[in-house]
Amino acid sequence: MRTQNESDRKKGISNEESREHAGFEMAAEPDKTWCCCSPRFHVLAQCIVILILSLILCIFGFKEFLIWSAVALVLTILVIAIPKFFASFYSFAIQLLFWIAFCVYTLVIMIIVVVWKIKMDKLMENGKKGDTGAPNFAGAIVGFFFYTFIACSSIILLLSLLATFLVFRMTLFAYKNR
Repeated sequence: MRTQNESDRKKGISNEESREHAGFEMAAEPDKTWCCCSPRFHVLAQCIVILILSLILCIFGFKEFLIWSAVALVLTILVIAIPKFFASFYSFAIQLLFWIAFCVYTLVIMIIVVVWKIKMDKLMENGKKGDTGAPNFAGAIVGFFFYTFIACSSIILLLSLLATFLVFRMTLFAYKNR
């Protein structure tokens, strides 16, 4: 004796409803709405903010951030403008590797600058031992640039980590549907 599903399959009748996933699914379609718009546009907005912050850091002498952010913006614009060629698994995989490298680069530069600041503070402390108490404007200027750099690079790091997560979701979706 056949079950109901087997007889329905022979007749071509499909009584099964499509099941929706409960909760959060890691693989995300690049065009699926997430927080008001698709992940591609979120990554684009993050690239623009990173570019603006990189321009601020370029004033302080860190021009490498500007190059990284410009390349990220170009990669994202290519995925949005020409999805036929650039919304594939390989393109998303390259973009994912780029974002991971950018996060590591930002973290390493932040560590280098913090170590440099600690060394500068120790040198200033050694110089203050024989000082008469005159105001130290060089220390104030270094402190201003340091805190501005840390603030900008921290925001860049957080946005690039979020962009890495979103690109990972799009890459996983492209991998599952290739």
